Amino acid sequence: SLILNVVLTSALGLGFWIAAARMFPPSTVGRDGALVSTMLVVSTVCALNLSSVILRFLPISKLSPARVVLGAYSATTLVSAIGATGFVLLAPRLASGYRFLAHDEALAVLYVLAVTAWGVFALQDSVMTALRRAPWVPLENAVFGVLKIAALPVLLAVGSLHAVFIAWVIPMVLLLVPMNYLIFIRFIPA
Repeated sequence: SLILNVVLTSALGLGFWIAAARMFPPSTVGRDGALVSTMLVVSTVCALNLSSVILRFLPISKLSPARVVLGAYSATTLVSAIGATGFVLLAPRLASGYRFLAHDEALAVLYVLAVTAWGVFALQDSVMTALRRAPWVPLENAVFGVLKIAALPVLLAVGSLHAVFIAWVIPMVLLLVPMNYLIFIRFIPA
């Protein structure tokens, strides 16, 4: 399941960037690509390696699995919010390529929310794997990849300024609710 996940994620990711490069000007793809890349890096650093902790200790923990998962989500969310806020405040001062963040408060807020959501989104895969529900991981990520690609022409049609970045954020947020419903209501009780 996890190898299939890598193959699907890679193929759909490549398709996404090819579609974005064909639909949007290079400046938009570059700027939004930088936002996506930094979102992933900041989120990874702020995740405190909890994915590995979940994989190793969730199956053997004496604590309630729901409590362990909520604790990991909470820690990642808090640290990610701090890290993303620091990035939004410092990056425009340190790198001229990020000055646009200082002039667009709505984008800055969206970026902070996206980094925090990505932290939970990334942890979901480890939670499902630790709960022996790994076949759901490629399904979730394939749906995410397809929704990202499908969002591009819609965002192009509505004239979204940061369409490539937003095409990552919307599907991620849409998948958080049903996947966590499955995790907390179906998988953990089972």
